[in-house]
Amino acid sequence: MAQSPTLKPVVATPPALDARPALYNQVSWGAIFAGAVAALVAQMILNMIGLGIGLSTLDPAGNDTPTAASLSTGAGLWWVVSGIVASLAGGFLAGRLSGKPLASTSGCHGLVSWAVTTLVIVYLLTSAADSAP
Repeated sequence: MAQSPTLKPVVATPPALDARPALYNQVSWGAIFAGAVAALVAQMILNMIGLGIGLSTLDPAGNDTPTAASLSTGAGLWWVVSGIVASLAGGFLAGRLSGKPLASTSGCHGLVSWAVTTLVIVYLLTSAADSAP
């Protein structure tokens, strides 16, 4: 009876490489904080643009100045839209900087970056409201 030939691997893997743990789902906190900082800066710039647009609509001497209700509605909508755009930019940057090959892992980095940004904004708003007279 003939013996079957022993199959050998095409590429020999050293035993040291086989013992390494798979590090696929590690979190890149540097990418998350970079995305959060980018989102905060983008939101600040977009809010300054909105403030400039809102102030340019005011005419103290004229009668065509918008009412306070329409200004506050416009400002609220601008703040929400600018927050969404800034969060998208920060989340995209965090996902790209994570260096992970999977889209879901990059998406998780963007989500955590959005969460960090939201916590910072809530902290800043509550501390500003707390210090108001």
